[in-house]
Amino acid sequence: MKLAIVLSCSLAALALHVAQSQADPVPKHATGIWSIGKDCQGSSPMAMVNSQTAILVETTNDMQTVAIAKAEFVAGSHVLSLEGDVEELFLPPLEHLRECRSLPGSLPVTFAEALSVFPKLDEIDEACLKGSGIGPRCAAVGFGLIDITGDGRLSRAEISRAIRAAAFFVGYSVSAAENQTPFVPFKDLLLSWLAGSVAGPVIAGNLIGSYDYDGDGFLTLPELMQDRAPEGGLEGALASLAEELEPNSLSAVLRFATGVLEVLP
Repeated sequence: MKLAIVLSCSLAALALHVAQSQADPVPKHATGIWSIGKDCQGSSPMAMVNSQTAILVETTNDMQTVAIAKAEFVAGSHVLSLEGDVEELFLPPLEHLRECRSLPGSLPVTFAEALSVFPKLDEIDEACLKGSGIGPRCAAVGFGLIDITGDGRLSRAEISRAIRAAAFFVGYSVSAAENQTPFVPFKDLLLSWLAGSVAGPVIAGNLIGSYDYDGDGFLTLPELMQDRAPEGGLEGALASLAEELEPNSLSAVLRFATGVLEVLP
């Protein structure tokens, strides 16, 4: 059963509030993983929510689908806007949701890195979008998010982890655009997992080879920012490149990165 149908019972009850209430970012106490049913086993739709975005998961006839939506908070309830969908989805009021420790199925295993990073994306947004723009602070926050050991150096494994995390979001975006639906079957995301897993170490090795100026086998923030404009930096260049690429181009890049994907059915 599509999530929009499951949640339709909440739409009528909250419609009157929307006209009178201004949507706000999701507050801290309403972030996390929530089940719309009585359990956390996936029998009911579930959502992983940060202050602005939600990952929706539902299972129908043993097929798991995933959607990424814009998240807001209105009158004590989450309001989710799916790309391509005209209507917004309203979750039941927070007190009627069940808080869970993890999402169901294979998603937390296959895309553990992406789900681990997802709650921390608020930090990136705060530093890069709501601050002074893409500059030193933005770069430092992004670097810290990748530097899981906290030693101020990025290893090949840490960079590979970041690429695997990014592969989930890139793979979802590509699949949703190509199929013109915000609900993407989990099996369709396995291609992006393969791409990230195979290409990650290769890209990481190339990055270290390109920016490791002291030859210690690691990357530091000063090395990444070397010769770059203080307010632009590496993140600015990457952001500009991403804006120029169409979904079909991203798909081609994703396939080219592995060299093995073209032979897959």
